[in-house]
Amino acid sequence: MIKIAGKYGLLSGIMMAALFLLSWYAFHLDFSASEIFGYTSIVVSLFIIYFGVKNIRDKQLGGVISFQTALLYGCLISVVAGVILGAIDALYVAVLNPGFEQQYAAYLAEQAKNSGKSPAEIEADIKATNALMQSFTPFTYFLLMFATVAIIGIVESIIFSFMLRRSDPRQG
Repeated sequence: MIKIAGKYGLLSGIMMAALFLLSWYAFHLDFSASEIFGYTSIVVSLFIIYFGVKNIRDKQLGGVISFQTALLYGCLISVVAGVILGAIDALYVAVLNPGFEQQYAAYLAEQAKNSGKSPAEIEADIKATNALMQSFTPFTYFLLMFATVAIIGIVESIIFSFMLRRSDPRQG
């Protein structure tokens, strides 16, 4: 069953990675649209949790699965997918787009300038953003993306576990 969870996690992670790379290479989205597309891609790609848990329930466990077991397998699928997307994100900032931090900092600076804040507040925001962006490493991006996928995956796993749980009717 761990093998099946790994397979579905791999499928979900590959789907997320493909959509991530597609949005960067093909769509050339701005940061705002890219963020929306990215979160939507993660949510949609993690729907694979449903199919993975259903497969385990129906083909491995004879049509019976507890909420806890379904949740465990949903979380395992999420972890595998998160590792894959985290690795892709680290690769993206380290190799594919090494200027990402500067580009994103410039975008955030422009957002701050258009926010209606005072010049002093804008300057403080820009300094804080630049300091934060300089502290990031590819491993930081890996952790952030992994955590994002894991959190969304846990939420989806809870929902799907409620939907898919089924007790053994023989236990009355």
